[in-house]
Amino acid sequence: MKFPIFLPARKEISWGWRYLAFEIVFLGYFLSIVIHFFALPWGSRELNLCYFFLNFAVALFIFRHFLRGTAITAAKRIPAILLGAVAGFFVYYILSTAVNIAIVAIEPTFFNVNNQNLSEISNRYYWLTAFCTVILVPVTEELLHRGAVFGGLYKKNRVAAYCVSTLVFALVHITAYIGYFEPKTLLLCYLQYIPAGLCLAAAYDLTGCIVTPILIHAAINAVGILAMR
Repeated sequence: MKFPIFLPARKEISWGWRYLAFEIVFLGYFLSIVIHFFALPWGSRELNLCYFFLNFAVALFIFRHFLRGTAITAAKRIPAILLGAVAGFFVYYILSTAVNIAIVAIEPTFFNVNNQNLSEISNRYYWLTAFCTVILVPVTEELLHRGAVFGGLYKKNRVAAYCVSTLVFALVHITAYIGYFEPKTLLLCYLQYIPAGLCLAAAYDLTGCIVTPILIHAAINAVGILAMR
C-alpha cells in the first residue's frame, strides 16, 4: 500500500537546495578558513566531525516546520514505516552486494575512499564517529537529499526526482576526494552509493514519511561503523 507523501514546504525545499550546493562546493573550504583564523589545533579528523555537527544543525533549522509535520505523520503510520524500513534495508543489501561483486570483478584492489576516511576518524573518536554516522548523518542527508532534492522534484517529475536525488547523493560522498584519488576509483565509489540512493528514495515515496529512509540510512551506517570496530 502506498501512502500520500508528506513533503517539505516550498521555502524549505528552496533553502535545502541552496545549502546543499554550499555544502558540496564551499563548506569544506569555509571550515578550513575558520579553523585557521581561530588557530584551532584541529586536524582532518576534527574537521570532519565539525562538518557533521554543522550540517545537522543547519538541516534541523531549515526543515524545522517539516519535522513537526513529519512527527505527526509518522505517529499515524508506525507499522508501515517499520515494515518499510526493514524491507528497504534488505533490498538495499541485495542491490549493494550485487554492485560490490561487479566492482571487485572490475577492480580487485578497490576500496571506498569515504569509508577509509571514516575508519581513520573512528580510530581516534570511535563513539563520537558512531554517533555522528548513525544519528546525525542519516537525519541530515535525508532532509537534504530526500526532503529538498527528491521532494522538490517529486510533483514535477517523479522519475527525475529519483534520478537526480540519487545522483546528487552519490556525488556528495566523493566530492571531497576529487583530485586526491584516481578518477576510476572515485567512479567506482560513486557507483557504490547508487543502490542506497534509489532504496532511500523509494522508501520515502512508498511510505510517504521521511522517517522511513532515515531509519534505513541509520541501519546501513550502523552496520558500517560496527565493521570498523
